[in-house]
Amino acid sequence: MLKSLTISMALLVSAHADTDCNVKLREGRLSRLEMPQSVERQIINPDKTIEKKQLPAKAGFKYAVLTLTLAAGKSVSLYDYALQTEGGDATFNTLGMSVDGAIFQRTTWEVRANGNPQVSWVGLVEEGADKVHFKGRKDIDADSVIKLIFEVPAGSTRFQLVSRLLNKNLAKEYGVSKILDFENMSEPAAAPAEEEQKESVAPKE
Repeated sequence: MLKSLTISMALLVSAHADTDCNVKLREGRLSRLEMPQSVERQIINPDKTIEKKQLPAKAGFKYAVLTLTLAAGKSVSLYDYALQTEGGDATFNTLGMSVDGAIFQRTTWEVRANGNPQVSWVGLVEEGADKVHFKGRKDIDADSVIKLIFEVPAGSTRFQLVSRLLNKNLAKEYGVSKILDFENMSEPAAAPAEEEQKESVAPKE
């Protein structure tokens, strides 16, 4: 059976939990997990006016927020990831994205960090969708902090972070299996990649 990119995630039932972490993703590094009681979100009204509101999660749900630092040349969008209930088929897509501390919004659907090499991911547009629209894409500085927010069932405790983009070959190269725990990420950081290890070894005389 083909493996999709997943991260097994332990989510607390409590209203608020957070922890620091250090996990490498294909876009950069995941640095923090949070479960805030409410967040400031951008609301687009039917008449196209935009408001900012501090909103709690809807009844029976809670927020789960992932914070990542975007590496040079990499991009992340609202459509890259979904949370999936462990052992089930229910999935929960990203509600919004926060860039460098701004409110969670959906008008910018993709951000790309300046720098090389630039990486594009095949599969951004789902099968059967219309042509790609570039409106809502934004270039930002490398090492910018991005937050993705999800709304998940309040009574659930474990989820998987599922890539909506990676095919089998990319999943093999960039797949992540590290367990993320919203209460405790005290495990030591993962070992550096092979290339990083080679660079750190002093040359022989």
